[in-house]
Amino acid sequence: MKSLRYALCALVFVCAAQARPVVIEEVATLPPPPDSSWQYLGRFGVAIDGDWALVSGERVVEDPFEESGQRLEGAAFLYRRSGTSWTYSGQLGPVVTIGELTFPGLAMKGGVAVTLMRGAKIFERTDTTWTEAPLATDVGGLNGPDIEIDGGRILVQTTHCHYDSVVLRKSGGTWVVEGELHGHAADCFEIVPPVMQDLQGARAAVFNPPGDVDTLPERVRQYRLDGSVWSEYGGVSNGSVGNILGPPVALAGPYLAIAGNRERGTGVVYEVNGSPGGWASYGLQPVDSFLEPDPWSTVAIERVGTMFAQRNFSFDRKAYVVNVFRVNDDEVRSSTQVASLQAKQGASLGGRLDTSGNRIIVSGWGPAHGTIFTVGDNKVRVFELPASFDQPPVQVHDFETPSAGAVWQRAPGTSFGIVKVAGTNVYRQPGTAGDASSWLPDSTARNQAIQAEVIIRAVDGADRWAGLMTRRLDASNYYYVTLRTSGAVQLKKVVGGVVTTLASASINVVVGRKYRLRLESIGTRHRVYINDVLTLNAYDAALSEGTAGVTMYKAYTDYDNVIVTPNAFATIYAQTFSSSDPGAWRIPEGTWQSSGGVFHQTYNGGYARTNIGALTDDQVVQARIRPLSFVEPDNWVGLTARYQDERNHLYVSLRGRGVISLWRRTNNVIQQLATAPLTVTPGTWYRVRVEIVNNLTRVFVDDQLRLSTNADPGPATPFVDWSRGSVGLVTYKATADFDSFLAYQP
Repeated sequence: MKSLRYALCALVFVCAAQARPVVIEEVATLPPPPDSSWQYLGRFGVAIDGDWALVSGERVVEDPFEESGQRLEGAAFLYRRSGTSWTYSGQLGPVVTIGELTFPGLAMKGGVAVTLMRGAKIFERTDTTWTEAPLATDVGGLNGPDIEIDGGRILVQTTHCHYDSVVLRKSGGTWVVEGELHGHAADCFEIVPPVMQDLQGARAAVFNPPGDVDTLPERVRQYRLDGSVWSEYGGVSNGSVGNILGPPVALAGPYLAIAGNRERGTGVVYEVNGSPGGWASYGLQPVDSFLEPDPWSTVAIERVGTMFAQRNFSFDRKAYVVNVFRVNDDEVRSSTQVASLQAKQGASLGGRLDTSGNRIIVSGWGPAHGTIFTVGDNKVRVFELPASFDQPPVQVHDFETPSAGAVWQRAPGTSFGIVKVAGTNVYRQPGTAGDASSWLPDSTARNQAIQAEVIIRAVDGADRWAGLMTRRLDASNYYYVTLRTSGAVQLKKVVGGVVTTLASASINVVVGRKYRLRLESIGTRHRVYINDVLTLNAYDAALSEGTAGVTMYKAYTDYDNVIVTPNAFATIYAQTFSSSDPGAWRIPEGTWQSSGGVFHQTYNGGYARTNIGALTDDQVVQARIRPLSFVEPDNWVGLTARYQDERNHLYVSLRGRGVISLWRRTNNVIQQLATAPLTVTPGTWYRVRVEIVNNLTRVFVDDQLRLSTNADPGPATPFVDWSRGSVGLVTYKATADFDSFLAYQP
């Protein structure tokens, strides 16, 4: 296998490999301009250049000469960074009326700023002073919104009867046309819609919408400067890479990113012998984007150093976020998500973004579900990427070795220990006398989640509880969740010894019942899951980091299968099959139909497989499975994990002869990793769950652990030094029903 070589970062980032993206919240929110009449900020553009930012403003004013009695005005506002805050610095250019045929835009880079509302204006900065620069008189008909500046050049669309753009460069003190980038024809009797484009040095990429829809598909054209002439040298057309192509595009180093559909993610084109001729095998695809409410992969992409930042809908956060990806320099150009930018208080990030160094500016307005500028809170945010994307390692504690408890720090006077219950070891606190807690000293982090199976065995008195902790600094400072025998789950914090309840809900807590409990503190957002269902959500910034642990009050409690991660619960895919639409499942084999609230598989002639979701390494896959018939006793039904293709995946099989087994398939060679007896009766429902976390693989049936192994789960992916895959369902010479499918990255 070829060793993985990561591309060097143009920014001063440590490019170490890691499996989970760093979650980042804004460091600043730009204040509105002093004139409160400006109703909208950043709707048609935001830009950043070092310690300077440029933000568009819009307002509706009364105008008796307009048929509607109103007109739309626009302006551009300057901001400057001082220390850790950004302050309003003034207006750049005049207030203008924005007409119906105008596509406004703005840009700023390298001490040059462009505003385009009614007409284009170019400004240059000397120290702290911005001065308008002359633009050649023959340059006219320019159009936004996507204006790009790089290396002393400006790329901007024209309003001719073609999807054309021009490259401007300063000559003799005046900005003039250096080159024309010709696209295909448009309908001159209609408004020529705006195009998305990017400029990097002597390269440019421009998305062209369809012209004559019968003959001209959507196309991304690439151009380069040969000597003194800009010429087209390659492109990508719709149909060659799926039914969705663009319009967002971005250039970063040798790569061109083009928005695609959610099944593939944002596509990446790379150069082969100086020409754009290769498609990366893996798209830029965040884990929880597969359930976004429309088929698009992304609606905005920008370059950040040699990486890409793109806006995606996050199913779990129910908001738009910005994800940052690095394309790896391996043979298949795999990619790694290194960061995820989310707004404090859970707001959606907008559809305008720009980058400068390690800073990313994002508008508060953006499109959603095919509409224009309907999502956002009108706040412009600035994010800063860290110097390193290293993350704390994922920890898994199953307590199966006698020394497993040694890594836990017990509070004085407590009696935690490892005991065996029903064939598996648990971490037990048998006392009911008072408070008890235990934590992991090596788990210190800001972004942190802890998940565990919790069983309260006995209590002393009413309203007793067991729970989990995050960001524990000491006995007087931490966040915690409690399962209370009084019939409640509560999310609390202790700060300086003072207890505050952040959120609560009713739940029937039964002594002796197992609960899969999860508490996560990611940025300022804290969430609680019970049995993989989001139950509580709250925002708080009182404690910034600490350790993870377990805690209880007058409750004799068992903990098992503890997982500590630096990330939030991320849904790979979830479906109850309540609709006849099977969703986005890929079905290479078998006869699958969603009806009657289940997913039927009726082919029994061989393999029947279906898979879905983004590629992940750590993953939990579960479903209710009802085998209906087996052609022979050794035939089977099951789940797949880390699915690359039919030759490379992990799977668990429930066999008609009464066996459950875990198998790894690598280059079509099958290897059994674990097996155990299990009665399998046709017509009976089984809740099957496969967990692969930090290369510990466990299989549960009806919440009982059946298989466990630390053998390599695979698959071995050719030319890539990681093992990732999607998730799915499978049968072999058997028919079955499937329901309540859930897959997530813990």
